[in-house]
Amino acid sequence: MPRPGILCRSLPFHLFVLAVLVLKGPGSAAAAPLAEKLAGTWTCQGQETGLDTPTEMTLHYRLSGGWIIGEMVQEDGEILLDTWRRDLSHNFTDRRILSHDATMDMALTDVSGDHLNLEGEMRHVLGDTAPIREALRFSGNDRFDAIWEMETEGRWAPILTRTCTRSG
Repeated sequence: MPRPGILCRSLPFHLFVLAVLVLKGPGSAAAAPLAEKLAGTWTCQGQETGLDTPTEMTLHYRLSGGWIIGEMVQEDGEILLDTWRRDLSHNFTDRRILSHDATMDMALTDVSGDHLNLEGEMRHVLGDTAPIREALRFSGNDRFDAIWEMETEGRWAPILTRTCTRSG
């Protein structure tokens, strides 16, 4: 956990990074409608690679100005914060997920009529980092599948698959 005052001392740096992200080139216009489909509540069933027991998760997303703000509530009660940022053209471009033990920063890499692809990096609190990516595939407005992959030794391998259905 950061020492008190660390955030305040690094605030100018964070504002600089935010300004750079806002000023970077526009994303795909198709990203907004697909990302906005996330608004609402979702119930998800997932399977982590290497685990026999399926996992459950509830997602709560809301639109807030230029952001989608989400809470991912796992069956063990752990809550992850999931934020999606828009650029000046109102296209969603960047995503950050915060948990108790890792941060995932991803950028939108591909958008089409029914899918979003994101790619970035996961940073664990112990200092480990790994390239990650996620593919979201929508089936109408009430279901999507998510495939998470991590790059290890130059190869992408699935680490989690999840099917989510709208529940509110």
